[in-house]
Amino acid sequence: MITSIDDKRVSLRSSKSRDREHLLREVKEILSNEGKVLRFIEADGVAIEEEAFKALREIVMVNFISISVQELVMESLENSEKYLITIIDAMDKSACALEKKQADDAMTALIDAVEGICWQLETIYQLQILLSVEERERMDEEFEAHRETLIDGLERTSEFMKERKHAEAAGIIREKINPSLDGLHSYIENLRSLAHGKAW
Repeated sequence: MITSIDDKRVSLRSSKSRDREHLLREVKEILSNEGKVLRFIEADGVAIEEEAFKALREIVMVNFISISVQELVMESLENSEKYLITIIDAMDKSACALEKKQADDAMTALIDAVEGICWQLETIYQLQILLSVEERERMDEEFEAHRETLIDGLERTSEFMKERKHAEAAGIIREKINPSLDGLHSYIENLRSLAHGKAW
């Protein structure tokens, strides 16, 4: 198997082994020493994820594509900020639908928003770990406050919807959930500033 990292041929101890886990560990170790992480894998010219790579039996050429941790953080923050706007829009649509007593439309928008919020919270948590800044403890408290407000708000919204209390559910979205989502905007900006100032 011909092995490359970022299109450059490399000779690895594990290249001749059929143990894909071993090969991945060796590649990740090399990348980590260079301040990079594995982004995706090209096996015989086809882009695949790690799990698919592990399952392949025969490979002629494999190319491990990396990204610097700094690039990953900045890219993730940008995507997170853009996606946050979409989530807030979905929550607004849900609140409007509830106020018009259009429960089915409200539920559709809410399901999309909840999935987005879960993704957003997990992404921010992972970015906190990657940044590992001195202000982490204070920022963790701020993030935890937003997270708890969002979870509590979503639970209360769900309860009100089950009870067909549409106006109350819309009120929770407008008064608790959306303000907390707006608060994540400034939090993401703080993370971006820290990422810019960090010595990578």
